Amino acid sequence: QLQERVANDHFTRYAFHFAVQDIVHFCSEDMGAFYLDILKDRLYTMQAGSHGRRSAQTALYHITRNLVLLLSPILCFTAEEAWAVLTGNDEDSVLYHTAHVFPSMAEAELAGLAQKWQAIRAVRDTVNAAIEPLRADKNVGSSLQADVAIRVPADILPFVTAIGDELRFVLMVAKVTVEQGDELSATVTVDQGTKCERCWHYTNDVGS
Repeated sequence: QLQERVANDHFTRYAFHFAVQDIVHFCSEDMGAFYLDILKDRLYTMQAGSHGRRSAQTALYHITRNLVLLLSPILCFTAEEAWAVLTGNDEDSVLYHTAHVFPSMAEAELAGLAQKWQAIRAVRDTVNAAIEPLRADKNVGSSLQADVAIRVPADILPFVTAIGDELRFVLMVAKVTVEQGDELSATVTVDQGTKCERCWHYTNDVGS
């Protein structure tokens, strides 16, 4: 979606200010406040050759390559430097390339994926809002200390349950339970586990 808006819409109309606006929003909201916030634990703590860490690195490669290409008409020299680091080839130039080609996916599958993560982000926003009063009262130091019970409407329940145990990592909480409800809501309690000093997650088996 970002590539479509920036390369095929904003650039063709020479609307560079809108291109910059969309790229900055993507970096701050989609990446910084969501994806990278979730991903950092996996990158810091999983083994170098593990499937989870390699999967994250592959996704980040595609995202970074696309961003550098999108930025090249605006930040030419910075994009050249980033491209040299990314490719390891000083003879190549970012200006020799056009749009990044992502791994192919059917349109229906793409639409379903977007709908799924829109639902999960709505759940995450609800959970964060429910945790905030406990954080303000200093009952929890971070969301990783929270146990969360979520009630989810039937129309988005399959999206939320589809990722299984990964949901607690996406929500950045200690434990999470999900059940169907009339509207989206979250109840938060303080986890009684022990904090792992390596990954900062609260569990009942630290040191065992």
